[in-house]
Amino acid sequence: MDRENIGRIKRVIRLSSDGLFIDERWILAVGVHTHPMSKTSISMRRHYYAALRYYLMKAENSEYIEKALLIYQRKLELCNEMIPEDIQESKKRVLGHSFLHSGKNRYKEFLCCDLALILFNKRKFICACTALIDDCSRKQGEKLKRLLRILFRSQSVLSEFPKCEGMIRRYWGECYFLKLPFRKLMVTATMSAGKSTLINALIGKNIVRTSQECCTGNITYICEKDSEDGKTAVYKDEIYLDASSQVLQSIDWEKPYSIFTAYRRLLPSKYKLCVMDTPGVNSALNNEHVEISREAIRRGKYDFLIYIMGQPGAEDEMEHLKWIAENVPKKKVIFVLNKVDNYKKEDSIEGSLFSFREDLMELGFENPEIFPLSAYYALLLKRKENGEFLTEDESDEYELYSKKFRKAEYDLSRHTGVEGFPDDSEYIELSKKCGIFALEQKIYGGKI
Repeated sequence: MDRENIGRIKRVIRLSSDGLFIDERWILAVGVHTHPMSKTSISMRRHYYAALRYYLMKAENSEYIEKALLIYQRKLELCNEMIPEDIQESKKRVLGHSFLHSGKNRYKEFLCCDLALILFNKRKFICACTALIDDCSRKQGEKLKRLLRILFRSQSVLSEFPKCEGMIRRYWGECYFLKLPFRKLMVTATMSAGKSTLINALIGKNIVRTSQECCTGNITYICEKDSEDGKTAVYKDEIYLDASSQVLQSIDWEKPYSIFTAYRRLLPSKYKLCVMDTPGVNSALNNEHVEISREAIRRGKYDFLIYIMGQPGAEDEMEHLKWIAENVPKKKVIFVLNKVDNYKKEDSIEGSLFSFREDLMELGFENPEIFPLSAYYALLLKRKENGEFLTEDESDEYELYSKKFRKAEYDLSRHTGVEGFPDDSEYIELSKKCGIFALEQKIYGGKI
């Protein structure tokens, strides 16, 4: 988002020093996971959607609102032809102004909560709610004002609005999440080191395209959303709030992109995460990519630089490591020895770590932090734990690596200092053994 567009948005987040701004709503899940209106009749859902659209447009008419409404439309299982044109009739049905639909319906309260969740801007929310309250009776309006005070934490007694408790807590959770500081990671590596797989393993999903080709030709920002809503948003010249896997796979990585998705983390944190993916730095293949990466590393504001070791001793590898040593504060650099799943019995993890550490110390890293890891297995582990479908080949590899990392000689927790406990679930146990737990503990600020 450029500076010309910032005026249309009340609250923005600056992701980079070169002026990349995003609407803070893009890192929020859209709406609630199970909407209370989904249990009502199709007729009532139609009128509710029409009223929601009407009051939203009182406060903001934008591309974001249109796309958020499209998600709500699908959530309520409606198509365009089903939306009523008579807004007055819809308002009567939803606000309970008719004899048949007065009763003790909560639709106007749901509306109020939805306006808060979608607009997520106090000034615009009050504007939309003022229009809603004006259309209600005096008694109903006073009740909605009490609901507003609860949403704004002026009071926290929820007993008056039991049907709205999930939506209210959702709004509170989003407010809390937005106040968390970003923890920014920049990831760099030579080609084929497994950079994209490592990023996907941290996220827990196949988001960044993996290939032996030079995929990433620019800086890509992958920001953590506040919770899982089953949707990945993508921003380039416009925002896609629900980007399909086809959209993600067809992204032109030669242009800067921002991606927003929930991270399947292993640990709680006082941060929200933003991973910055950089082009691979193989000068023989594309010198321009080297310059893009190094300029980002030199100018970027990040908490950690994750360096993934590719081929120890290779010319491109040593050249880039030397450049890192000369241009990045050493305390910021985290080293990852990836693809440990490829090691055979005759290979020595200890030997590789020792050799890697010796090379780094020669370059001036006095006490380098090196995390041995199988990013590919970590990704399979998170996907399976979260109920994702694994292909037959992926399932076979999952079983193979699960057996492998249970063996003492491949147990990476011996090298990371992460302690196992008898009450660890199988998921946590294997996360520790394949190395991803220790890396996340470092990233999210825990002790190892």
